[in-house]
Amino acid sequence: MAINDLLPFATGAGANVIPQASYQGLPARQTGFQSGVAESSQVNKAWRQSAFTSAMIGQFTTHNSLEDVLDDGDVDNYERKFISALRAASTLRRGQLGGSATAATIAFTPPYPTYNQAFFLADVTILLEDGATLNVDTLGVRPLRRNDGTPIQKGDAPVGAVLFICDDGSGLRLLNVTPYLVQSGSTNYAPAVRVAGTANAIALTMVPPALYYREGAVYRFMPIISNTGPTTVSLNGLAPKPLTEIDGHAFAGGEIIAGSLTWIQDAGANFVFLRFSSYLSDWSKPMPGLFYAYADPNPGYTTLANTVWTKVPTVIEQVDVQGWFDPATSRYTPQQAGYYYFTADCSFGSNPGASPPPPNQTSHGIRVFLNGTPSFYTAIGDVPGTNFAGSANGTRGVVSGITHMNGTNDFAEVYAFQDFLDTNGNRRAAKMRWGGWFLGR
Repeated sequence: MAINDLLPFATGAGANVIPQASYQGLPARQTGFQSGVAESSQVNKAWRQSAFTSAMIGQFTTHNSLEDVLDDGDVDNYERKFISALRAASTLRRGQLGGSATAATIAFTPPYPTYNQAFFLADVTILLEDGATLNVDTLGVRPLRRNDGTPIQKGDAPVGAVLFICDDGSGLRLLNVTPYLVQSGSTNYAPAVRVAGTANAIALTMVPPALYYREGAVYRFMPIISNTGPTTVSLNGLAPKPLTEIDGHAFAGGEIIAGSLTWIQDAGANFVFLRFSSYLSDWSKPMPGLFYAYADPNPGYTTLANTVWTKVPTVIEQVDVQGWFDPATSRYTPQQAGYYYFTADCSFGSNPGASPPPPNQTSHGIRVFLNGTPSFYTAIGDVPGTNFAGSANGTRGVVSGITHMNGTNDFAEVYAFQDFLDTNGNRRAAKMRWGGWFLGR
């Protein structure tokens, strides 16, 4: 503690001073003591009042300048200390934050002797984290709070801001902070006019701006370009982060559709595509991996080899969201690993004169082949000998099922089978059609 040498006089119990009322009416208080003997109680009263006042000024100077006030006769130095004390007591102190993002510090000149509901300004030089604390002039660590009493969150005090802080007795309140000013877990929307970048490097301008990335925050935007491969997203000039499926797998292309409202969530190291929310927000958005194709209507059939599975060309591509179906080869080769659903059907000719049923009547089948190997063994009508032509002009074969594809070189095709000639002497799969879509990983 600083020392104050300017001490009070005659303030002890039983001090030899006249009462205040007598001192007020004392003629010498107006004219001073004249020649002769002055009573000690009267002189002591005068000395005590002047010493009492000087002691208070010395104490004020000591407490606020935190410097010693010595009875050394150095009036100039005493005046300097007194001016420093006046400035400390009558103006807002301002300093720069130090320490760390979670445990900040600040120091003032002169320093505060106690918190005691102090007000001060702090220049933010570090981005404070959630629940950060502040230690003022080593007086002790206190929590930093918003003006509503809740702990501060990252982004409440951006670097370069000047905070107006008040001690409330147990914590330090940031009086000029608006809670949740920036992207603190809220959902913010960027229309097409605030979307830039390229197809696979999306740049969003959020209002209010996102000054940092907060895990869990959800963002919506209206894409202006459909992506074609692995994709990144950046907010307000922050470093780009990968945009992935919810399980962390990279995009293959076609997940982001221009003009279709898209939802993403900050997952820390990356953004995840909220596929369900994105599709709910725009019912016109096509399903990923969706395709539908059918056979050429002229002649509209495929001639099948005797007792051999024969590939059925489906050269008309009606829907192909990602461009993974090749009508030239009638192959579907998805570029995203996961499970896929397929369904296909076609008509077969019959031989109504053949009786009894098997093995004398026509058996037929349709099946999805994966990489040239039969698949979907339990679907209706996909195995020869389990479904037969009726007595009319034909019957249909149907297949459906789910399979996993590696997203690189796995491919799917449709094959058909017919072992007996129909009434026209042919083996034919007619009016073939098939389709499928991506289910997920």
